[in-house]
Amino acid sequence: MEERCFHCALPVPRGAPWKLFVAGKERAFCCPGCHGVAQAILKAGLEDYYRFRDAPSERPEPLDLKDLALFDRPDVQAAFLRREEGLAEVRLLLERIRCAACVWLNEQHLRRLPGVLEVAGDYAGQTLRVRYDPQAVTLSRIIQAIAALGYRAHPFDPAHRRRLMEDERRRNSERLLFAGLVGMPVMHFSLATYLMPVAPPLPLWVVIGRYTALIACLALLLYPGWDIFHGAFRDLRRGRLGMDVPIALGLAIALTASAYATFYQTGEVYFDAIAMFVFFILAARLYELRGREAAARVLDRLARVEPQTARRLTEKGEERVAVLDLQAGDRVVVPPGEAVPADGVVLEGHSAFDEALLTGEAEPVARGPGEAVAGGSVNVAQPVVIRIAHPSRDSALSRLQALWMQAMEGRSSRGLLAEGVAASFAGGVLLIALCAFALAPE
Repeated sequence: MEERCFHCALPVPRGAPWKLFVAGKERAFCCPGCHGVAQAILKAGLEDYYRFRDAPSERPEPLDLKDLALFDRPDVQAAFLRREEGLAEVRLLLERIRCAACVWLNEQHLRRLPGVLEVAGDYAGQTLRVRYDPQAVTLSRIIQAIAALGYRAHPFDPAHRRRLMEDERRRNSERLLFAGLVGMPVMHFSLATYLMPVAPPLPLWVVIGRYTALIACLALLLYPGWDIFHGAFRDLRRGRLGMDVPIALGLAIALTASAYATFYQTGEVYFDAIAMFVFFILAARLYELRGREAAARVLDRLARVEPQTARRLTEKGEERVAVLDLQAGDRVVVPPGEAVPADGVVLEGHSAFDEALLTGEAEPVARGPGEAVAGGSVNVAQPVVIRIAHPSRDSALSRLQALWMQAMEGRSSRGLLAEGVAASFAGGVLLIALCAFALAPE
């Protein structure tokens, strides 16, 4: 049997010297990259990653350190880095994330870096929020630490995340479409046998239909359903029971029994159950992906509303400045069509503001001199002059973003708990099924 890399599951070359003891066994690796990543994981005390993960990691690729150095330039950081009281906060987009355990691994690894104060991951959005001391650790060092685990990270870009999710949705949609088209004749044949019960010797149309359904189900399990068997094998190799294990076992038993009945032209077949099971599982996974996309879109909408620059009024006239540089007491001009950069009070002019994203109010709200306006609300009528009440990081929009991110980050930690509960549930289901089989009358 061909030996597979313990880290990425690719074939291990014959005579490969890269081996490590992981989880009490000697494991083989396909290349120095996977071997080095595994060493880093073990050295950091994060061996549980291999127990929690739902899919093999991708093979690490070399990273150009010159490219990483660009992220330490102040002019580059101005576009994505937040600074407050000498500390920096950045939101990173992670690539090659396969499961909640991948996010957990990156969180735990970065927390061990000197200078990193806070790390919070969001599996649904595939992001990491990192708060650190720039005097103790650089952003390039943080990204390099993530790359050492075999993942890619870069400053968050909503457009890039949308492309990654679109690629995943396209792959899942193709598999679902394949399962639906191939499973359709299987269901038609099963419906015919329900309406016209048959008994041995089987008529020719039933024999042909069974062989056709057998070929169709083999195609279903080898292409769209292969991920289920791959996940079950991965769980068993790690010594744990995931939800894929009972599903794969049920599909394998149903296919074996149906193939036996087809070859010997006796007994019942379960091709319709196989086709339905694969189709509905794929549909559920596509639905879950769309839920993650919807959650990501909400946060992206909040990010798009927040302006990056503002028109500040000074004694010399009007100047364009970064919103992060605004201080309490600054006066800014907000023309129609632009968002209010931070919470403030109207000094001059009357206008209406769209606060739908902040409060849910469907109609624009009129505001005049002396009335408060929320950062992130959009001016839809006349230009106004606003006095900033406090910096943009303390605005209503920023607080809303923070609350949303905290909620999503909490879901990532609960994902690992859910996986543990699922393992116990799967074990119970298999035990009950075994008892029912053993005690059932002939």
